[in-house]
Amino acid sequence: MSLLDVFRWYAGIDLLGIAARGETGTLASRSFGDINHATLSGYTPLMLAVLNFHEESAFYIINQFASLEVDRTTNEHNSALNFAAHTGQATIVLALLNRGADPNNANVYGKGPLFAAWDGWYNCRKRANTDPVACAGYEAAFFLLLRHPKIVVDMRDIDGSTLLLHAAYNDDDAAVRALSEKGADPRASNNHGNSAAKFHRQ
Repeated sequence: MSLLDVFRWYAGIDLLGIAARGETGTLASRSFGDINHATLSGYTPLMLAVLNFHEESAFYIINQFASLEVDRTTNEHNSALNFAAHTGQATIVLALLNRGADPNNANVYGKGPLFAAWDGWYNCRKRANTDPVACAGYEAAFFLLLRHPKIVVDMRDIDGSTLLLHAAYNDDDAAVRALSEKGADPRASNNHGNSAAKFHRQ
């Protein structure tokens, strides 16, 4: 490892804290650092910016660091796109998709960004007295991902369940309708022989 590599490595560590704190102005002065430097759990500066809701810093990293590995994942195989979808940050979801992020990146549970967005949207709507506007980010993220030309609508989780099955089981008519219009298979069975068609009939 050269002296320059060592310098970039330490600068990468610095970038983790800068991104987590949302110090966008400081990011520009650390452009020589390794933007893909990760914690022991695999969290990168971009992921920390997203999880801490520092939108400006996330946008800066996405748009200004040519060396960004947009599909880098944590030890549980979550990418920045998984996290953006999970937290309902639709504008970051769009920016990541435009940068070429994989819309089908599955974590260790077999769940991708589309599932993450749906899960947030569903639970947000189920909360008592929730302002509908509060769920708008999740909804927008869900439809951005659903309409992506490369989305695998019938992706299965580790239980063999598709998102349509989850939506049908939870009586989420809005998601069932949207997924069905995209071509999701209601007859796709999971490891226990259950399908969306079974729950929808009930």
